[in-house]
Amino acid sequence: ESDMAGFRLPYLIISKQYFVFKELFWKMRNYDTVSLMIEVFGLSYDNGKKPITRGQLIDACDSDRAMWNELPQSFRSTTMYAGIDWGGGQHSYTILTIGYPDVARNAFCIVYNKKFVGAEADPENLLHSLASLIVRFNAKVIGADFGFGFGLNDRLRKMLSHEYVYATFRHAYIKKYVAYDQAGETYVTNRTETMTDLFNGLKSGRVRPYCWNEFEEFGRDYLNINSEYSETLRQLRYVHTQPDDAFHSTLYAYLSWVLATNQQ
Repeated sequence: ESDMAGFRLPYLIISKQYFVFKELFWKMRNYDTVSLMIEVFGLSYDNGKKPITRGQLIDACDSDRAMWNELPQSFRSTTMYAGIDWGGGQHSYTILTIGYPDVARNAFCIVYNKKFVGAEADPENLLHSLASLIVRFNAKVIGADFGFGFGLNDRLRKMLSHEYVYATFRHAYIKKYVAYDQAGETYVTNRTETMTDLFNGLKSGRVRPYCWNEFEEFGRDYLNINSEYSETLRQLRYVHTQPDDAFHSTLYAYLSWVLATNQQ
């Protein structure tokens, strides 16, 4: 065993002989958050924390519930919600999420996911497949990404009958949870707050995916998201370097439920 030991001492408790307030204030103004927390205040700080772990996501899943391929007859009168995140790049794919509110558990249950790849992602094939799946699952309330899908949203909306409610969302750094932009006819969301709400919902049991062995393909997108503190915005923000499309697809379905039922 080593006869040496290491200790982390915060700057504030060192001898007055070496402590200079002017130097402390300079560090507070000029050090990044990680350096300030670790080097000055002696606190452990991770600037790349996972908002949800793999274990927590597995625990969130209903282990006895498989992904649906059709809408069960007993759910024909249930309001179903759809979320669409449009693919916007080489490693970004359009993903559809279908879910419904389980009143008994006060939870939003995810029942279906679909990733569109290859020829399926061709705009014409994509739109017809989405319209067909939305009708098949009787998803009367649809929430979709406003950004990459600006033209596609309009086309898909026209393919569905007037009994479907179609809302679009775009993220921004606003103070409210969500606000409606009348000029743009879209909902503007507080990106950090709404994403945090979904992560918390998963960890608390308020959002329930189907069994992990089927959901894992989509759950990996959730695990690709990290949280960090933004010095510019002075607040938490979420970042990713790998695809996170499935998470946002679920977020749009979830937000549609939240707004339609005043759950926020």
